[in-house]
Amino acid sequence: GGIPVLAHPKTLRFRAVDTLHCFVRQLRDQGLRGIEAFYPTHSRHDTDTYRELAASLDLFVTGGSDFHGDNKPEITLGVGFGAMRVPDDCLQALLSA
Repeated sequence: GGIPVLAHPKTLRFRAVDTLHCFVRQLRDQGLRGIEAFYPTHSRHDTDTYRELAASLDLFVTGGSDFHGDNKPEITLGVGFGAMRVPDDCLQALLSA
């Protein structure tokens, strides 16, 4: 019952957006349904890029605060370092899938 999502897309280190788009499209064709756009180490530009990519490929936008329970007590669920917040509409879209 899970929804396959590409987490931490920045770690793939694609230099060209076109290359990332092609790679993610291939993953989508194999069953990928979402991409993590909101993440503490993503810049605003990164987040915007991943949101646009998700929209162009009809993928869910997700986010992760890097919450790991008691292992990282300074991070709460849905809230990362600084001002990073995962919008509620990300969860709502997944719940209605």
